[in-house]
Amino acid sequence: MMGTEMEIKKLVDMQKELDKALIYGRIEPLDYIIESRNVQYWMCEIKREKRMKYFKVQELVSEEIYNKYSESYILSRFFDNRMLQTLDSIREHFGALTVNNWSYGGNRTESGLRVQGMKNYNFTSLHSWGRAFDIVSKKYTAEEMRKEILKNQYKFPFIRRMEKDVPWLHIDNYTTNNKYIVLFGA
Repeated sequence: MMGTEMEIKKLVDMQKELDKALIYGRIEPLDYIIESRNVQYWMCEIKREKRMKYFKVQELVSEEIYNKYSESYILSRFFDNRMLQTLDSIREHFGALTVNNWSYGGNRTESGLRVQGMKNYNFTSLHSWGRAFDIVSKKYTAEEMRKEILKNQYKFPFIRRMEKDVPWLHIDNYTTNNKYIVLFGA
């Protein structure tokens, strides 16, 4: 087995042990969330080249950015890998979801990365740093998705905040002192 494959197997085994410890009550749920976050973080770092399973790059950026840079450049320079992994986890959990849909003829263009010159650009916004996404679903309301994520926080270890009282699911990984996902108002 190659070094990377061995590292991934070791992390998968660690996660399995954490899962068993949670099931049999050998670890507190909060400690489980923290330790799972650490395992997921290192998995993301090791799997850096395999960034997204379910989303296409054009779903995360504007048409201008997509046409200006290569996909590998966009993924490696503009996005936090933990959030890309989180998007895949959310899509696995909820099914079809939309961030940007301009490439399919839709009007959503600024729900992922926002850069200078865009209407909703703000230097301090996590959207500007590839660390936030606004997501909509045809099957679930934003409130239903927020409740489901809060109920299953261990499945989404890199979501630190969600915006409340908006008709879309805003997720980001803003650093907080809270061990649980924080709901905030704009």
